[in-house]
Amino acid sequence: MKKLLFTTVFLTAILMCSAQGTWTMLNPNPTLNDLIDVSFPTQEKGWVVGRHGIILHTEDSGENWDMQHYDAQDDLWGVWFVDEYEGWAVGWDYIYHTDDGGDNWESQDAPVFVGDLFDVFFLNHDTGWVVGTYEILFKTTDGGKNWEKISNNLSDSKFFDRVLFTDANHGVVVGSQNIFSDGLVMITEDGGYTWAETTPAGFSGFNDVYFSDSLHGWVCGNDNKIVSTDDGGYTWTEIPVSLSGFSGIHFFNEEKGILVDSYHTLFSFDGGLTWDSTGYIGASSSLRRFRSFGGDFGVAVGFDGAMVKTLDGGHSWESMKHGLTQSIIDIGFFNELDGLLIAGSYYGTLYRTFDGGITWLKDTLMNENSLYMMRIKGQSCYLLSKNEQLFFSHNAGADWDTVYVPETTYHYTDLSFIDQTNGYLCSSSGEFFKTIDGGQTWVDKSISATHNYRDMFFLTENLGWMIEGTLEKVYRTQDGGDTWINQQLFDNTVCQPQSLWFTNEETGYASTSEGKVFKTTNGGNSWEKIASLQQGWQCTIIFTNENEGWYRVNSRLYHTTDAGETWSGPMIADQFIITLFFLDQSKGWIGGSYGFISTYDYIVGLPEKKLNKMMLHVQPNPATDFIRVSTDDVTGIKSIRVFDIYGREVLYNNLNRNLREYMLDLSAFNPGTYLLNMESNTHRYTTKFVKK
Repeated sequence: MKKLLFTTVFLTAILMCSAQGTWTMLNPNPTLNDLIDVSFPTQEKGWVVGRHGIILHTEDSGENWDMQHYDAQDDLWGVWFVDEYEGWAVGWDYIYHTDDGGDNWESQDAPVFVGDLFDVFFLNHDTGWVVGTYEILFKTTDGGKNWEKISNNLSDSKFFDRVLFTDANHGVVVGSQNIFSDGLVMITEDGGYTWAETTPAGFSGFNDVYFSDSLHGWVCGNDNKIVSTDDGGYTWTEIPVSLSGFSGIHFFNEEKGILVDSYHTLFSFDGGLTWDSTGYIGASSSLRRFRSFGGDFGVAVGFDGAMVKTLDGGHSWESMKHGLTQSIIDIGFFNELDGLLIAGSYYGTLYRTFDGGITWLKDTLMNENSLYMMRIKGQSCYLLSKNEQLFFSHNAGADWDTVYVPETTYHYTDLSFIDQTNGYLCSSSGEFFKTIDGGQTWVDKSISATHNYRDMFFLTENLGWMIEGTLEKVYRTQDGGDTWINQQLFDNTVCQPQSLWFTNEETGYASTSEGKVFKTTNGGNSWEKIASLQQGWQCTIIFTNENEGWYRVNSRLYHTTDAGETWSGPMIADQFIITLFFLDQSKGWIGGSYGFISTYDYIVGLPEKKLNKMMLHVQPNPATDFIRVSTDDVTGIKSIRVFDIYGREVLYNNLNRNLREYMLDLSAFNPGTYLLNMESNTHRYTTKFVKK
């Protein structure tokens, strides 16, 4: 068996890393990964697995979660725990096992096979089964130390999706055949060594199975009906239901059962003969697995980190996913702690943070739910609403004023204020307006109603550039928009510009929908293609200084530190990136779909150290007053240093004792993110914590 260093990390988890810094996911908590299966051996302790090899663990019924494993190259499809210590998880290529509650996982040696492993089920600590595609079926009688391959047929189109045994002999697998077009049910009476196919005709793929004993069972799937059996699965009876596409079925007792689809429930109160009483679960995204674990307790998980639980047999549900779940339309910060965002669909509501983006609360001073654009510059913030209103604040959102902007055929595509008096508006329907009195009045400087303005960048009240989408040109003005000259971006064919950024009067950059990056060193008179990156219609380019810049497209981020000559990446986020904002080269944020928020930290002044969180633990995290620093290094804690995000040392304690644990007082710390460096007599360890 191969021992894997799947150790617990707190869920301000590192999302992506680059040579210059790290991106850390802030919202929502615990994850935005697609979740696929769940196991709760007790009502308090449970595990969830899913895409990118994620394993999440809770010890308080889902109030808080630890991440025990994450691997972008891995996917996990099934998990099963026989008690609060021993469990198994299966994925594309591996069978993982833990006997210490997930603190450590090991890879168990499986027979040579072709396909993906989809589900795992254990009757006890010794006897279990694993199933998967291409008729994969393995069995163990010694807790997974040895696995016996019962079947795996590459030429067979049978896909085993779920496996369940009621005792050591009687079991059932369900899934699909002909790749997902037809359902599949197979039963065994000899512990899984021989199987009989008893698939009821006329069904597409089956997703879940439940047996109350060796004779009575139910199977659900993609149709608007389920099937039941009272003879161990040899014959099946169709039961029509009002919904379809079920992800889970369970009976809490002999009479009460529940069916779960993507967002709803159906109940039976007569042992499964009839199903009605449709209920709405209220999950943030579509659900794909439901399991109940005794009494009226149950958990469902699904796409985009959806996690819900019920304590009353499915009549009411509580989300275990915390934080914002709406798309982040725009995000910006006044300093490293104080920021604003707009969350919603096309229009949104204003939220505020005072801890760098860890927690967000609705801004009670701005009771407006029709916002669609935000621009922050210094301590000034400007918000556009669909009602042609411009809200602005010059004291970091402490007070707000309102002015009206000119009506437009469509919504404005960009807003730019050079200072508190001079500003510009442009739209996709050809409007271009200028204000010199802070937005009280606007002067129409439109060129033509046929123009389609997408983006603009003004360095001064007179010097600016603007993208015209229909003619695929970049316009430049040197007199505040009175006159314009234009230049096409050309690389064998005309390219379609999407975003602009200038670092000074001469040097600027443009991104295009073809994924090309252009650069000018003469104020836009001519442009040279310097890079070909991922293409996309909604791409953005920004620079934090003359050398360092970012290119965003879809869920990808590219990074340059040499003025665009070379680009690292892409760094791939779990969700579509909609907006990004940087205070400077060392601190930034991105926001995206389903509430996705991540922050960038570039720690300067620290020598590179090997991260080993297995040996260094910080609890709680985030913290308020104290953190408990502990280590598994037998030589103990020699010293503790704490650095802020700029690399400045804010604490140094030279203990020089063989302590394995130390309480660190945070009362004098400002809210924010810190690096903790612990030295033993032999090693140095570093981790990150957050003071709320």
